[in-house]
Amino acid sequence: MNKTRAALPIFLFLALLLAALLPRTAALDQFVTADEHKWITRSANFAYALGHGDWIHTYQREHPAVTTTWLGALGLITVLPEYAATAPGYFNPDVEDWEHWLRANTQVDPLTVLKWGRIWTVLVVALVLALTFFPLRRLFGTLSAAVAVLFVAWSPMAIAYSRQVQPDGLHSFFMYAAFVFFLSWLYGGLHRRNLLLSGMLMGLGWLTKTPVLFLVPIGGLLVLAEWWRQRRLMTDRLLLRSLLGGYVLWGAIAGLVFFLLWPALWLDPIGIFGKMYREMSAYIGGHVNPNYFMGQVTQDPGPLFYPVAIFFRTTPAVLLGVVTAVIVLLAQSRHKDRPSAAWPPLDAPARRRALWGLLAFALFFTLFMTLPAKKFDRYLLPTFLILDTIAGLGWAALAMRAGRIFSDAAKASRKPLLAVLAVTVLGLLPLHALLNLPNYPYYLTYFNPLARGSRTAPDVLFVGWGEGLDEAGRWLSRQPDAEKKRAVAWYAGGPLSYYFAGESVGVISGSRMPWLDVDYVVTYINQVQRNIPTKEAIDFFARQTPVFTATISGMDMAKVYDMRAIVAKLYQEVASPVDIPAGLAWPPMTLTTLRTLPQAPPGSVLPVELAWQGPIDGTRRLSLRLIAQDGTLVAQVDDGLEVLNTIRMFVPPDAVPGDYGLHLMVYDAASLDPIFSADGQPIVQVTTIMVEGN
Repeated sequence: MNKTRAALPIFLFLALLLAALLPRTAALDQFVTADEHKWITRSANFAYALGHGDWIHTYQREHPAVTTTWLGALGLITVLPEYAATAPGYFNPDVEDWEHWLRANTQVDPLTVLKWGRIWTVLVVALVLALTFFPLRRLFGTLSAAVAVLFVAWSPMAIAYSRQVQPDGLHSFFMYAAFVFFLSWLYGGLHRRNLLLSGMLMGLGWLTKTPVLFLVPIGGLLVLAEWWRQRRLMTDRLLLRSLLGGYVLWGAIAGLVFFLLWPALWLDPIGIFGKMYREMSAYIGGHVNPNYFMGQVTQDPGPLFYPVAIFFRTTPAVLLGVVTAVIVLLAQSRHKDRPSAAWPPLDAPARRRALWGLLAFALFFTLFMTLPAKKFDRYLLPTFLILDTIAGLGWAALAMRAGRIFSDAAKASRKPLLAVLAVTVLGLLPLHALLNLPNYPYYLTYFNPLARGSRTAPDVLFVGWGEGLDEAGRWLSRQPDAEKKRAVAWYAGGPLSYYFAGESVGVISGSRMPWLDVDYVVTYINQVQRNIPTKEAIDFFARQTPVFTATISGMDMAKVYDMRAIVAKLYQEVASPVDIPAGLAWPPMTLTTLRTLPQAPPGSVLPVELAWQGPIDGTRRLSLRLIAQDGTLVAQVDDGLEVLNTIRMFVPPDAVPGDYGLHLMVYDAASLDPIFSADGQPIVQVTTIMVEGN
């Protein structure tokens, strides 16, 4: 019996490890999120730096994401151990295509590298999460700890972001585990092993992302509160040695891990910290691209963003569990420092203080993350993990209360155990874990059914981080001569390019559309939400019919448009011949037909068709220009002169409404000198185009 009892924690640890791994390891190559192609490139740079002993270049990003690049590099060398010896050097993830080099020079596909980076990341996350069972068990008991870990393990947000090679999931789990071990040290007997593990995990968190620094003030606040509570029970010297000394040791351990595992610090710690500060100051100042909240495009969603995001992203079981835990905590708090057997696992004062600590973390971290203008739901993942834990404690309290009621009524029967299992399973499965299944393998497409799920989420929150672009890429790759085609897409690098055999071209917010001479355009859900690149561009495609739509969880995530067909339709159904000046010729060529639209809104495509009569020898080119009445050049397209020139001219979104002249110039292809028309003009206005108001 004693051996069985001793083996139970180990058995539960292994079971929880398996529970954490199962939803995270399947279909790791199904889709790619928006930032991962950059992180896998940074991981390749990290591997190259390690391989060449170039320690200073283990600095890749201000986050600093060192653990992310360690694991990504491990994934790379798992499938390509000779990378450091064969790579040409470092790649800039913002402008250089590392994936192109990889495909051209090795037999390894970028998706395979990313998959292995994800595998190592998932293993670390699952192990860290399963380890939290032990401090939670010391604080709240075996059943409560197991339920709490399962709530975290099967949380949609926790699953989704812990399957990616990027810092948010990894730093959140390091931060969460460090805090849980810290609480176990503070309220579970001040055991040094918990402090040691907490410090190590905090150091790993610091190596991953700077918000983990929040642990320092929240830990200090809880230590101060504990000193205030116990100041009459101990001598000041003993209390300071136990609490303040432990707090300092905690930070020292974290600092040592931070220094030892980041080689760049070995050479220039002051320079590295200065660089981190400068780049992080710019990073948190706001979004490079606009955000979206409550149906509005915005730079700062404001203080309501995170409360709304919590409601939409959590599960009904978590909301019910948190409310239950808070109610029980308030009810039990009237006993102050006296035990109360009415509501385990909150029957002891230390357990109640630990729960207050969890609540304080959730509240203050949420407020802390509300301060910067840059806000995403994933930035609040540590709060989600804490709320999942609190919810698990709430459901465990209900389960044990139900078991106690049945125990009093049924005495030795099995009903108490069945009551505990029934309440626990009700909270974990239909109201929590099983809600992941309709969203497999993306998980990011989950939204709380109490908020009407995906039916209302796109009207409220920023939606989509690459899911669905994998389906669009696969569809494009099935088209004839796909490898010769070009497609413009938001999130072109990684999410689309990893699945599309052709060329993927990106879009920049506010820029002119680069898709006028491409085969396909792929629009994405959050691109449409934020009117990227312009509202006029999004409105233009809203009027078109897509040839493919990737729908996930009822949301149209990505739409593919056949640009060649759209332009052909514009010419056939909309453009009409216009009068041109009589005898308009550049001997021996004569312009016989001009077809275009009489008006066009800003940000739209203006189709122009020119038919020529005369010999075509390739020595001449034409330049078509849209010029304002004050002589300002608004748009220009140059093309080789053909029997039939089909041109798509982009009217920029900032074009002022009014009449514009459409001018034509013919010039020598070799010298670029203008060729004068028959009446001696270097450039001729062929018609007038009215730019409509918005």
